[in-house]
Amino acid sequence: MILPADLSLGDTYQLVFVSSTTTTAQSSDISYYNSFVQAAAAATGMGQITWHAIASTPAADATSNALVSTRVYDMNGDLVANDYIDF
Repeated sequence: MILPADLSLGDTYQLVFVSSTTTTAQSSDISYYNSFVQAAAAATGMGQITWHAIASTPAADATSNALVSTRVYDMNGDLVANDYIDF
């Protein structure tokens, strides 16, 4: 598991990754994209975490689908965003 170096005991954080696979942006159902990223994570052994796509559809926008509630780090442990506003 990724453990960023600048965290203290008890800190919460979120992770973000870029999939090496792609899909077309044709579905209007956000669950399609969430399933896509969940499957990509599972293929790398990280399926035990619930993942959400940073994606929007006519019925759901990325800010509510991939809700940022704390600091976000990439898979190298690098800080991507401090909070929702940065994201």
